Amino acid sequence: MTENVFLRTMRRLENADRLDPAVRVADRATRRVGVVHAAANLAATLIFLASWAARTRDRHGLGVGLARAGGALLIIGGFLGGYMGRARRP
Repeated sequence: MTENVFLRTMRRLENADRLDPAVRVADRATRRVGVVHAAANLAATLIFLASWAARTRDRHGLGVGLARAGGALLIIGGFLGGYMGRARRP
């Protein structure tokens, strides 16, 4: 039963661009950017977690530095996400 649901979902995704021109499957380059976007956001989240841990251990300077690095990664991830949104418009 799970296989049937999976196969039906995959067929719908494959045919989505033919059914609705607003829904397009991302090309290979956009998918690569998506992986980097996800990695940047995950790394930023982990860095913010490390910043929080450093601040709770009274290492305020380290926490601030880590938060700045996390913020820079979020900016990069945001730009990549914006690129992907623009690249997929018809």
